Amino acid sequence: TISPREVAISCGAALYNLRLALRVAGREPSVWMLPGLDQGSLIDHLGARRVLIASVEVMPDRIAPPTAGVQELYEAMWLRHINPGDYALQPLPLPLLVEMEDAAAEEHGWLRILHPREQKAILRATIRGGELAAREMQLMALSTDDDRPLDWLRAGQALQHALLTGTRYSMSAGTGRSE
Repeated sequence: TISPREVAISCGAALYNLRLALRVAGREPSVWMLPGLDQGSLIDHLGARRVLIASVEVMPDRIAPPTAGVQELYEAMWLRHINPGDYALQPLPLPLLVEMEDAAAEEHGWLRILHPREQKAILRATIRGGELAAREMQLMALSTDDDRPLDWLRAGQALQHALLTGTRYSMSAGTGRSE
């Protein structure tokens, strides 16, 4: 079963995509996350019924043509996929990892590269008893300032912005650099 946190993170990613699409259309949206909800009601009802997680208003007086970077992020939405069998595994260059960290920070998320010891501990905990083919991986962790529903929405937006930034530079397209 999917937890309220996972639903909110997914909704946050979708909200980022909507904001990006509006920016490509030349509009700057105003976004209010969790309008009219207290913390408890979202946790209690997310997934059980329809809950308004954000209100997005397209501001008619805020017209701005998209930058090349915004257009490239939007185009990356259609290229990104997550089937690991389709990737050529190559290490990501440090400048790309820094770009992804910066993208997450723009959405109030904190992305960091995990130290090899942390990676091994996570892989051991994840696998427990199974076998892992020897592959070079770069694991990263995404966090927010707190663990409340608003932070979950921010995490989804930060995750999507970081992943699209990586895709923009051919990270997670089938011909890209890594998974």
